[in-house]
Amino acid sequence: MFEGLCLNPDCQQYCGDFIIFISPTKLLPGTVPQTPAFRPAPDATLEKMRPLQVLLVDDDVSVLGVLRGLLENLGHAVISADNAADAELAFSGHGQVELLLTDYNLAETTGLMLAKRFTGYRPGLRVILMSGGDPGQETLNEIRSRDWAFLSKPMSHSDLLMALKNSCSARMAD
Repeated sequence: MFEGLCLNPDCQQYCGDFIIFISPTKLLPGTVPQTPAFRPAPDATLEKMRPLQVLLVDDDVSVLGVLRGLLENLGHAVISADNAADAELAFSGHGQVELLLTDYNLAETTGLMLAKRFTGYRPGLRVILMSGGDPGQETLNEIRSRDWAFLSKPMSHSDLLMALKNSCSARMAD
């Protein structure tokens, strides 16, 4: 990922896509000016989402870093942990955690077990579990029965945004 890469002053990055604006004064002889690339309107519902205190848990530090950056760019405060023990310390040390975003497959336990422990202490905690593998239908049914979200890795930026939005909406309804 090349964050902030811009090869000339007439381009800008928007949601991971580069938009290049062509100035008629900079055209080469014989070329036709192009219209600017389509720029989608920001999702108004996502703009209204208030910043959350997120506990992010994944034993893959590269995934942890990418997700932390995405969440922080969206305005959320992120506490990250690369194992269950550190996640438990972070959870107990930060009384304001509102959302747990955790990998399902952790070395010491599962994200589901971690989420059950945390929601035992804080029933209103919102949970999003994610996995690069198939956790099984029984596990997915349990996740859904608790009104938690599940994301398959790799996930798209829009999938993450939608899960965050749905978690916030469900939290507001509680």
